[in-house]
Amino acid sequence: MDIGLRIIAEGRVQGVGYRRFVDFKANELGLKGFVMNQSDGTVLVRVCGTHGKCDLLLESLYQGPPMAKVKKIHIEEIPIEEFNGFTIKRII
Repeated sequence: MDIGLRIIAEGRVQGVGYRRFVDFKANELGLKGFVMNQSDGTVLVRVCGTHGKCDLLLESLYQGPPMAKVKKIHIEEIPIEEFNGFTIKRII
C-alpha cells in the first residue's frame, strides 16, 4: 500500500548537499516526489511510495550527508500525488 508524506527537515540542511542526498536516496528507493529548500532555512520533501520504502528514506533523512546537522524532522501524511520520478525543485 502506498503513502504520501510531507516532510520538513530543520537544522543545518541548506548549503550542505542535503537536497542532492535526498534526491539520490529517493531515486535509489524508486520513490516519487520532490525536495526543495524553503525560505525559512528548512528543506521540504514531498514523497509518495510504499510504507517500507518511505520508512527507509525517513531513516536516512535523520542522518543526511556529512556536513548536515538535522535537528528535527516533521512528518505529515498527505494524499498520494502523481509525480514523474523524484526531482530537486528550486525556489523561484
